Amino acid sequence: MATIESITYTLFDGLSDYVPNRKKKEYSDEFYSRKTFNTKFALKFFPKYIDFEKWSKNPKDPYDILLINYWMIEVPVIGLKYSNLLGSYTRGNRILNRRLKKKTNSPMKIRDKKKK
Repeated sequence: MATIESITYTLFDGLSDYVPNRKKKEYSDEFYSRKTFNTKFALKFFPKYIDFEKWSKNPKDPYDILLINYWMIEVPVIGLKYSNLLGSYTRGNRILNRRLKKKTNSPMKIRDKKKK
């Protein structure tokens, strides 16, 4: 079961691309200065740096819409709790694997069902 802290870290990492460049240092410093994370902190912290309305219409990566929708739709209703939408983002799929491989140049293999 996901904790509030692990969900907050997932949001921090996943949404860091959507923070304006001039605020990235402040974003990281404020986040890492915290010792504990709770829902109250997250509800103030993320909207302070990220314009969710803007990015929900045109995300940088199509797969990130899962995380943005989780924040905009589910967090106001259920709070920072694990849900199917967040699970879809964290478990990932082929799109996420390709994105991670592209960013990290890792030797991650994507398996196809077809055998050659």
